[in-house]
Amino acid sequence: MRAHMPYLQLWKGNWRVRKPVPKSVQALIGRGRYLTRGLGTADRAEADRLAIPILAEFQDIIGRAEQGDWPPLDPEEWGDFLAHEWRGWAKRNDPEHVRQARAIQSLRTKTNSERQSPNTLRNIGAPSNPEQRASKR
Repeated sequence: MRAHMPYLQLWKGNWRVRKPVPKSVQALIGRGRYLTRGLGTADRAEADRLAIPILAEFQDIIGRAEQGDWPPLDPEEWGDFLAHEWRGWAKRNDPEHVRQARAIQSLRTKTNSERQSPNTLRNIGAPSNPEQRASKR
């Protein structure tokens, strides 16, 4: 009997790779308890063959996360990543940014409360008496 590839699961008629992620790195990877990818085949022998590079990729992801090198970034992407992280920090901690955000939210709330409903706008200038409405028709 031939040995089969571990971490394969038959799911809705097709095979998929489903590798558990250690709890210590689940938050870093951000995909829950498992790394999963469909193989697009119902044939077990083909699934065994297709699973090899995917399992290697999953193991690389888990290994990098355990070393603290996840997500991997090219040197050119560092600027975008740092700008994104800085913006998030500023939104939470910079007093000037917090003050501006509160002022904008206050204006939005005020504008929404002053806004009239479509029914109110349609009835402006309409006769208030039902008899007058009937005579206008």
